[in-house]
Amino acid sequence: MKILYVTTGGAPKDQDFLKGILDSGHELHYVTMRKIGLDFSLERAHNYCLDDEIVREDSWIKTTIFKHLLTFLKFRKLVKTIQPDIIHAGVVQGPGLMAVASGFKHILLMPWGSDILIHPKRSLLFRLITSFVLKKAALITCDAETVKNEIINIAKIPEERIKVIPWGVNIENFKENQDNRIAVRNELGLTNQNLVLIMTRWFRPVYAIEDFLSALPEIIHNNPKVIAILAGSGPLENYLRQLTIELEIDKNVIFLGSITNANLPRYLNAADLYVSTSLSDGTSISLLEAMSCELPVIVTDIKANTEWIEDNINGYIAPPGNPKLLSSKITLAINNELAWKEMGKSNRLLVINKANWKNNFDEIESLYHQIKQ
Repeated sequence: MKILYVTTGGAPKDQDFLKGILDSGHELHYVTMRKIGLDFSLERAHNYCLDDEIVREDSWIKTTIFKHLLTFLKFRKLVKTIQPDIIHAGVVQGPGLMAVASGFKHILLMPWGSDILIHPKRSLLFRLITSFVLKKAALITCDAETVKNEIINIAKIPEERIKVIPWGVNIENFKENQDNRIAVRNELGLTNQNLVLIMTRWFRPVYAIEDFLSALPEIIHNNPKVIAILAGSGPLENYLRQLTIELEIDKNVIFLGSITNANLPRYLNAADLYVSTSLSDGTSISLLEAMSCELPVIVTDIKANTEWIEDNINGYIAPPGNPKLLSSKITLAINNELAWKEMGKSNRLLVINKANWKNNFDEIESLYHQIKQ
């Protein structure tokens, strides 16, 4: 089958999925709307970038109408040239809109979270565009019940047209590994006496990383051996670095920069606890990766997180936007070390049963055949 996969810009979470398409024998045409400073061209795939300018991933929101039109015309020409069997489109208001506007019918739409939970609330126009795209797609797959419910609320489409399939994790890559733990701690100048917190989110406002940093001074005051690792990058990096200096925690915070998906398990293995302070999310791949590596987690009380985490059972839940209460939850987790191993094993089992990448890819592939029937 000839698959045209279109997304805003290359992202790590695309990679396993796209390789899965290729390994399954499909012909893949990988289209990105623009670069975001990362090169994710794939061997064995036909790679296209509609705009060579290197920009922020969400810059389409502020792009001029003229530039949007040029991008769309390039995309429509590609569709006519490639003549795909399926268009698999990512973010609703960018790639999704281009796909349905091209007149192509066999579209699998895949919202990523914010395009349903946040962007439609920006204005009536955004909501109308979102509703239009959702109604035109042949089928929709999303990764969380909370996203599915909001899709129905926005577009009033039948529930059976929406399939909830978590993106999934490669459980053979993301697993507990003591050798990695020792090696990475040595590389970072850490010992087994350090208590390591890790966050693997991009540096964007929606992930509220400043809340995590603001929660740390009290924690570090009580336990100076606490180290926070930030594995990521983004437009807020300079601000966050400066914030660690202002909070006088810069010696306890390690900025790793962007980490490839292949190397990310090593750093998760080196950590004791995973933290996410997201203000909005679908099912977080970062969370599932940490769970698959048998880490206890501290996450914010948003609906998609509570589909996976029960407070004090397999992790800890803190209210979003409240560094003081987050600090209390992290402290509770630190002081409950005896529960870490059981929580980690529960998280690993949950991912194996519900978010095994191979099983979930097979489900998405079945939707291609359903659309073509």
